[in-house]
Amino acid sequence: MKNKLIALMLTLTTVFGVLAGLCFAAKAESPNLLELYGFNSGFADGINPWKSGDANSILEQCDEDSQDEDGYCAKATSRAGKEAVPRLNRLTDILLDQGDGTYYYSFYVKCAKPNSSCTMGPRVSLTWGGAYSKTGVEQGLIIASYLYGQQYGAKLDTFQVTGKEWTKVEMKFDVTLENDGKQLATAALYASQTPFDKSNAPDLLFDNFTLIKQTGDWVEVTPEPKVSVPSQARVDQVQRSEKTGIGAINYFMWQETAEEWWKYTNDYLSAIDENSSQEARCLAPDKYHYRLPFWATLKTDITEEDKKLINGTVTSIPEFPEYTEAIWRQEMEYAVDAGIDFMAYLWTQKGRKQSAAYMYHISTKGMDGKIKMCAILQNETQDLNAMAAAACEDYWYTIDGMPVVFIYGGKDAATEDFISIIRRKIAIAQYVKNGEVGKPAYIVSMNVSTYSTAVGMSSRGLDATSWYGQSVSSVPTQQMTTEWDNNGTLKRVVSIEDLVNKNMSEMQTIKRVASSGYMSVISHATLGNNTEPRIDNPVTWIEASGKSNLPYGGHMTPDFTSQEITQTVLDVLNFNKENAKYFAANTVIMYCWNEFDEGGWFCPTLAVDEQGNALKNANGTNKVNRENLDAVKKAIELYREHEAEAAIYDVDGNKIKDIDMATPTPKPQKTQSPVATQTPEANVDPQDEVNNNGWVLWTIIGGAVVLVAAAAVVVVIVLKKKKAAAAVEKTEE
Repeated sequence: MKNKLIALMLTLTTVFGVLAGLCFAAKAESPNLLELYGFNSGFADGINPWKSGDANSILEQCDEDSQDEDGYCAKATSRAGKEAVPRLNRLTDILLDQGDGTYYYSFYVKCAKPNSSCTMGPRVSLTWGGAYSKTGVEQGLIIASYLYGQQYGAKLDTFQVTGKEWTKVEMKFDVTLENDGKQLATAALYASQTPFDKSNAPDLLFDNFTLIKQTGDWVEVTPEPKVSVPSQARVDQVQRSEKTGIGAINYFMWQETAEEWWKYTNDYLSAIDENSSQEARCLAPDKYHYRLPFWATLKTDITEEDKKLINGTVTSIPEFPEYTEAIWRQEMEYAVDAGIDFMAYLWTQKGRKQSAAYMYHISTKGMDGKIKMCAILQNETQDLNAMAAAACEDYWYTIDGMPVVFIYGGKDAATEDFISIIRRKIAIAQYVKNGEVGKPAYIVSMNVSTYSTAVGMSSRGLDATSWYGQSVSSVPTQQMTTEWDNNGTLKRVVSIEDLVNKNMSEMQTIKRVASSGYMSVISHATLGNNTEPRIDNPVTWIEASGKSNLPYGGHMTPDFTSQEITQTVLDVLNFNKENAKYFAANTVIMYCWNEFDEGGWFCPTLAVDEQGNALKNANGTNKVNRENLDAVKKAIELYREHEAEAAIYDVDGNKIKDIDMATPTPKPQKTQSPVATQTPEANVDPQDEVNNNGWVLWTIIGGAVVLVAAAAVVVVIVLKKKKAAAAVEKTEE
């Protein structure tokens, strides 16, 4: 009897152990993360966001065959390189969410023709870099490529692929978000044919890509809904607003400085994400204190040794306090007073200090509608989810109802893939907020200065082109003067007139892009580029160049005067109005609200005397210098006074000429497609799916418990019967 009870207890323990193991194991391995993040891993929704790994190959959705019998796969043809197969550059999104651990990656592949064959292998590429490093080996990123499960090109495992059946290709790889002190910057997964021979590059079919996290906790995320993402808006479909939208680029690098920052090197400050302290170093010499933001303070109790840590004459050292909502609100009050309609913020990675300014804009809803905002993006590692969510709100700047997004970095940054990501993020955010997809994002490239480049980029899905700042180095060399300062520093100086003329010349060139019907143009006003503080005390994110080892090769302009600021802004506003029939965006953006050390700003600054000492009000507070702000304000007021007229006026209020503002007959759109149908596909509530999964799990557990209990009852009954039979047998004896 005792042995049987022990056996029963062991049985129950085993059963519950198995059940517990199942419960705990459910979190150990993730589902297919590609499906969870809505990355179309089975190609039922076309090809997006997958790309060809080679520029010459063609990747398209195919209904010739499928591994899972859903009728769809991806087909790679015209292959000229070993990596000309589906590539997902957005693996970064997943890894940053899911974190360190071991991942399992697989896909199915088949030759399109029955008699073809080759060898294939999976590949994952990871790059790590500093916060301000540009993507690319030349910027010193650490590169780690996992080839078929082996890192850094060790012995390769390949898989034989034929046209007779689907082959499953698979690998495991380890991920750490930090490598040698640098954070994961980009990640991609794809495949390669190796060895590769152009004479044997068969058309390939791909299906059902899988990515599973196998070790460490995986983060549950709400699956992205499936939506039909609208494409770019055709130039002739954009309704031009009656009021010109006037915005300012907001370069926010002015958060609280590190304690006694001057005692640390710039490399160290960059490593701890204290780049505001590098900006303070640029403006630390007395002669640059007039550029300090109005909330800065000057520390006078410093030692002679401290002064020697900065290049230039230093009698006091600037410090920035904690950047609060109150400081931000004061900035925005100044901007609204000047007539600014929106701030275009440089976006950054989630949680970084540089996000403070635009996060205040989001949390206050643009001070309850007083001023709008939009984003300037650089790459997909930035917090695109926060950007997309904000783009659905009333405080986001729009053109004909389309949320505006700028891309900084010219043709290298404004890739077809990145443009597609932005459109998809905003479409999903619209659907989540409103239950339907709204108008497409209005995406604008920055710093594309030639007609041919802009025309070529229009086919990528861009709506307009514009500028961030006018580069001094773009001015012809013969228009520069060479100067040497007392320290033997070489400086190449361009006059303000030549810089402004170059800016207007580039806008005239790009104007042809709009008049030819390819893209619109967002006009740009540059308010200077006096980079002298960065020449004297360079920052880490600007690469030195030339024999002088100076940023920008030592290029700079003098500071703009108030009159030059007013004239420049008014000229650009008039240029935009004069080209109204081509510039459907009717938007002007200015460089810059707060590039204090780079040399273009109109945010109020600290008022100082000729020695760089802060001037005080009667109550002891620091005085504020509004000179540049008021110059911009004057230009905007002059423009608004005659904005409704079909004419342009000068700074003295005199009419320059009448202009034609009629909309011309639309030209055929050869490179742009009309807006796609915006009806989202039917979608299952993700929470229902989670609830269903939980119901199934508890049903299994409950059923198992019932079975165990029933088994126990049966055992007890059997034991009782045996005991009774034994008693009867004993009585008979």
